[in-house]
Order: sequence, then C-alpha cells, then structure tokens
Amino acid sequence: SKEKLELPPIQRFHQFWISNKIIDTILNKRSKRRNDFLIAAIPRSGKSYIMAYIIESLIKKNTNLHSYNNILIITTYPNETINGYIEALNKAIKLPKNVKIINYKENNNPNLNIEKNIYIISKQSVFRTNKKIQNFIKKFDIIFTDEFHHGGSSKLVLKKINHFNGPIIHLTGTYHKVESRYQINEKNIHYWEYEDVQLCKKFNSIKELYKKYGTKVVKNYINKYEKKYNMGPELLKKMYSLFPDMKYYTINRETIIKPRDLFILNKDQTDFASNKIKKLLENVIDLNNENSIFNKIKNQEGRTLDKSTGIICFLPSVMDGIDNVSKIFEKYILTKYGDIYETIVLNSKNNNKKKITKDSKIGLDVALIKKFEQVKKNNKHFIIIVKDMLEAGISLPFVDIILKLHDSDSYEKNLQQNLRSSTESKIIGEKPYAYIVDYNYNNIFRVLLESLNTKDQKKQLSTKDIIKKIVEYELIVSEDINYSDMENAIEKMENLEFNYS
Repeated sequence: SKEKLELPPIQRFHQFWISNKIIDTILNKRSKRRNDFLIAAIPRSGKSYIMAYIIESLIKKNTNLHSYNNILIITTYPNETINGYIEALNKAIKLPKNVKIINYKENNNPNLNIEKNIYIISKQSVFRTNKKIQNFIKKFDIIFTDEFHHGGSSKLVLKKINHFNGPIIHLTGTYHKVESRYQINEKNIHYWEYEDVQLCKKFNSIKELYKKYGTKVVKNYINKYEKKYNMGPELLKKMYSLFPDMKYYTINRETIIKPRDLFILNKDQTDFASNKIKKLLENVIDLNNENSIFNKIKNQEGRTLDKSTGIICFLPSVMDGIDNVSKIFEKYILTKYGDIYETIVLNSKNNNKKKITKDSKIGLDVALIKKFEQVKKNNKHFIIIVKDMLEAGISLPFVDIILKLHDSDSYEKNLQQNLRSSTESKIIGEKPYAYIVDYNYNNIFRVLLESLNTKDQKKQLSTKDIIKKIVEYELIVSEDINYSDMENAIEKMENLEFNYS
C-alpha cells in the first residue's frame, strides 16, 4: 500500500512563485498607480492562499513611498461567508495583531486612515449601493476580485472600480474568456494549469523546472524549506503528489438520447416515464454489476470505493421541475441501492442546505464533510445530487467521483464541475485519482482541448498536439485504447474525436 503523506503546512511552489512575482512588480513601481494582475489558476489550487501571501507581504513590506495597509476583497456571491476568508488568511499566514478583517455587512464605515483593514464585500453590494461606494473604494490601497467570471454583474463591478488608482488583482479558475475582458498586460497574467501540476509531480530533472519557471525562483523555493524538511528538489514532487491525476470516463458515446429526456416523468409525476435512467444507473453506480463503471474505477489501483467515498451527481435542466425530478431520482437510488449509498439533494428550492448548515452558522463544505463522516460510519458511499453548480470556493476532499448527466456545453461550468473531485484529501488517505464520468463524450473532449492548450505559449496548439497530451497523461479511460502503445493510442484517440465531435 502507498505511504500516506500529510499535507505540509508550507506554501506550494506555485503559490510562492505567483505571489512573489506580483509582490515584486507592485513594490518595484515608482508610483502607486493602477496596475492590474490576473491570477489564472485551475480550480482547487489554493488561489485564496496566494491572495493571503500577497496580503501578508504587502502589509509587512510597506515602503517609504507607499503603504498597503487597507485591502479590499470583492467576492463573487453575497452568501460567501467571511469565515472562509478568515480561515484561509489565518491558516496560510500570521497577520499582525493590529490588522482587522471586516465584513461590509457588519461595518460599512471603517476608519481607514488609522487602522489596518482587510475588508470583504460581495460584488452585489458593490453595484447595488449608492455613489458613496466609489468614495469608499478610493480609500483602499489595493483591491482583490475573487472568481470574476460570472457575466454582467462582474462587468458592473469593474465599472465601479475603474477609477481606482492602485493595484487590482483578479483571481479566477476559469479564465479562458476573461483574459480579453480584463485587458491586462500579458506580463501581469500568471497561469497555473494541469500541465504545471503534472510537471511538478513527475519531472526527471530540476532543469525542467528551471526552464519553465526560472532558475532563481525554483532555487529560492527549495532553499527556503531545504533545512527545515531535509529535502531538496524531491520536496516539490511530494508537495504535488497529493493532487490527483484526472481520469475521464464516458457513459455511452453512441447514445442519441438527450440527458433531459432520461428524466421525463410519467403522467402522475411519481416515477420516470421510461426505464432508461434506471438502466444507466445500473451501468454506472451499481456495485453489484461487475461491469459497471464504478466497479471499473474500484478495481484500479487507488483508494476510491474501497472505503466510503463521495460522489457529486450533476443533473440536467428538465421539463418537469428540477426539485420534483431530484426527489424521484433520489427515491429510486435509495430504494434500489440504499444498502450502498446515502444521498442528499441540494437544489435552490429545497431546505436541505439550510438544514445541514444550521441556518448558515457553519459553511456548506464543513456541513457536507460532517454529513460524510456519518455516512462513513454506516459503511456506505455518499451521493450529492445537484443541478448545475455548488457554491464557489468550497472544497470537498471526500469527493472522488463526478457524475455528469447533462449536456451543457459551457466550458466554465464543465471545468468547475470536473475539478470538484480533485480536492486533495486526508480524510481517508492518499487520493491518486479524481474521476469524471460524463454522459456527453463531446464535453470531455471540448474541455480537454481548451484546458490543455497552454495559455503561456504564444502559438496555439493543434488538435493533434493536444491529443498527444491526452495520451501522455492517460486522461480518457477507454477499453479501445492501449496507452502502452503511444502511436496506436494517438490514432485511436483521433478516431474517437473524429467520430464523436
């Protein structure tokens, strides 16, 4: 069995690299003028920790010319709790005792002239408030915008902060459409992608990292921790060994049935109109079916499904109402597979979220982890049933498998959903793989073609080049493909892409 590895309480290399690049740029500027940055890092890579390291450095490294005492963080959702930011800030860094973290809802008139503040406000509060907000924003030294990729409201916020003269740092995990929107200098865009993780996990020579990130920063990182941990370059590999490799399954490439048609209800609205969704579940989640996808996953080298694990099932838009369909879907799973699974439905109109978070006194991620611990005691697996998305920013380390039963072609939505299974885990043990089981084969290819086209290369890669990467990382699991024969695997993958794109 693989040795369990505890998460080191230190900066990951990419957090060190990106935060230092931004800090150096800000502090080396002669004038404290507008300077926009974009931290473009894949979901689950700890962007809030990068933000924390930047805040710590700027507060401690105030120069003779400029101080960075008052910091504004604009969040994506109005229900994003301050506790999540406090946890990230306190876990990553040690803030001076005189630094206060303030929620706009609790105090919208701080004394910014004499106090050091980290101020948190939702973007909805920014564009809904009156003109005083612009004067309020001008009082800050630096602004962070968190997860700004959600359409119109983000644009309105950008207009509100357009006249701000200090540094603005944007953070996002789905950045492929927002790069042009922000119109940021290419030198101020800092990427961290799946390929970067793979390089840090599997490099043969430290020179590979020197070439990609620069000799000085890699050496500085290793020197920072070498004595404390008695490790050199191998520290980087251990740091990223806990980030699971992605594995994609498709349920049925040849199907022509739209996902929403699987969920059509009968006239009485008491059951599904056909047995197609039930047959699909038998082929996917039935552990008594030796040919089911979940049994294939279980039989791979890894911990998944050997003990209790978590699954998020994303449903499609449906004609009969998502809440009604979700209840019937959940009822069938519990009736047919209740000895294997426990479930929870998290949709906008039901009260399950409110119940488990105890009226928002605890965060959704903490509540779900507690719920999972109960499921684990019963020796079962946990299925979270939801439409579209969960709250941004929450991490669910017990989730190993994403089951996508929709045909949305939104790149951002699909990427966010896929990476919900990639949160590193200490709950059960080392997690070598994160699985995505997708009803729509086109979406697997669409996301991989986009996300593997590394953005810090000036020349866009061809489809064939990206297919080579898919084969190199063995991303798509298929009985048709033998990855030990790379040339044959590439040819097979090209045929799959041609037939089903």
